Amino acid sequence: MACFDRIIVLNLATRPDRRAEMARELKSVGWLEDDIIWYPAIDPREALGFRNAGYRGCYLSHLAALNLARNAGCRAVLMLEDDATFRPDFLSAVKALDEADWGIAYLGHVEQTPPGPSPFVEWPPSASVLLTHCYVVRGELLSSLCAYLESMLLRPAGSPDGGPMSPDGALSWFRNAHPEIRTLLASPSVAGQRSSRSDLSTRLWDRVPGLGYAAEVYRARKRRRVR
Repeated sequence: MACFDRIIVLNLATRPDRRAEMARELKSVGWLEDDIIWYPAIDPREALGFRNAGYRGCYLSHLAALNLARNAGCRAVLMLEDDATFRPDFLSAVKALDEADWGIAYLGHVEQTPPGPSPFVEWPPSASVLLTHCYVVRGELLSSLCAYLESMLLRPAGSPDGGPMSPDGALSWFRNAHPEIRTLLASPSVAGQRSSRSDLSTRLWDRVPGLGYAAEVYRARKRRRVR
């Protein structure tokens, strides 16, 4: 934890299953629940320009948690969604991050990164990064990042200046608008996502009681096989 002084996990109150799984992940790398800020994720009823209400809630939750870190004067904050899972080389990548120069670092992503001796590669500001389940932001960027994300909420969907969108899209827009910020990507990614019911785009089988239970049993068995 040398390279960040806050770890924030976004978790919906309606998903104690994800909190329990995330607590096990944190324990696997030596982090206890007392070391973590469990931020109650926002669960709005209306989309208001976003793809759906779930995407809006995800966006607002990231923004609120980043504002919390800014107001606390964080030197750097690790942002985690509650379905993140750590790979065996996660801690060695964190240690390497402490020795590097960066503004935003993605420990988890799905981008194809070039092979190299370092656990991180520099990513161009114009290149987007998918997923925001595990990333770190330097404290000196939090004020400008929060202001940028808040301004996007004031624009209509599809605005050429950037309107409501997913958190990963918004973070990529911010990086593109600030090319001076150095972005690092773990190479390869050291944080994946667990198989679990999505709150953003619930599938048909998750909405049918009997099928929903069967799907959760399948996912639980899959997670055990992965572990």
